[in-house]
Amino acid sequence: MIDATFAESAGWPVGDFEHCWRQVQQLAKSLDIRVLEDGLDRCQSNPDDWQTQWLVAYLCRLWQHDRIPAVLRTLQGLCRDGLVKTEIYRAWLAQGAIATDSIQAALEDPEERPWLLPALASHPDPALQQLLQNFSSDPDPQWRSLAATALGSASHSHSRPRLEQLCQDPEPLVRRAALESVRFSDQFTEAERLAVLRAGAWDPDPEVVRVAVWSIAAIANSDAWNSLAMIATQSSRGRAAALAALADAGTTETLTALARLSTTAWTVPDWQACLRSLGQHPHKQAATLLLLRWLPQCPCPMDGLYSLKQLDDRTALSQLRSLLNLPTSQTLQTGVRSLIQEWEQSPCA
Repeated sequence: MIDATFAESAGWPVGDFEHCWRQVQQLAKSLDIRVLEDGLDRCQSNPDDWQTQWLVAYLCRLWQHDRIPAVLRTLQGLCRDGLVKTEIYRAWLAQGAIATDSIQAALEDPEERPWLLPALASHPDPALQQLLQNFSSDPDPQWRSLAATALGSASHSHSRPRLEQLCQDPEPLVRRAALESVRFSDQFTEAERLAVLRAGAWDPDPEVVRVAVWSIAAIANSDAWNSLAMIATQSSRGRAAALAALADAGTTETLTALARLSTTAWTVPDWQACLRSLGQHPHKQAATLLLLRWLPQCPCPMDGLYSLKQLDDRTALSQLRSLLNLPTSQTLQTGVRSLIQEWEQSPCA
């Protein structure tokens, strides 16, 4: 059975990553150390082939064999990619007590420790989980930040309370990492994730707010859009990001949400953040109509006209002409005339 599996594979699979990934999953069903040896030869012949390195480490994680520690040590000597390093540490942890020295060495090496922490997070051993929790309380915010990132990849729900605590850490660096982890973590339901991120959108640090807002946008449902509209209405610090996220979402639902907002309190950066994203909107006609409605009151009309030009909806030519009849700024009037002339000269572009 093992011989047939190896013979059918003709050694290590060749092709793009998706093909190799499917083949390796089949090979993993039957332990054949020759598969690892062949994969390792590929890694040694091309030290920059991080994809093959990752696949070899993945197989090492699934199998138990006397040869695997030597394979992992060789991989560690070749590897320069962080994702591969983490997979190598996952493979070491799967080998049991024999991995103790390698894991201890990584814990003591500040350059290797960041790649070990996600591997600790994926392991069910309570002692390893406690080790990760200890790093999340380290006096150095850099290590708390890395631990927050690792906690987000854990599949064990007992990591969640600590991750939520890190969203309130005194250091912005740690709060950003924790919120990004909440965004991707499987430990939260959609509603729970939204509640944590919504709280983060009121953070005093603008970068933390930006992470929270775009993480809310990634949820991409009506509750998320309503939350972004609320932030755009009530938070001067989060408004620009919320407007950009609503415009960037590319749905008619978010265009409607934008149309309902009052623009009275918007600053020029708020307008610019929104207008830049609208210029790429897939619903060209609806986005064009919204821009035409906004242009007379927009403090940066050339940004609005540039977005109109990007949308290139020539069916709106009559509405564009109507702007010339309104008491708008000379800058807007000049820009509108220029765009009208361009569209009239090439109406089918």
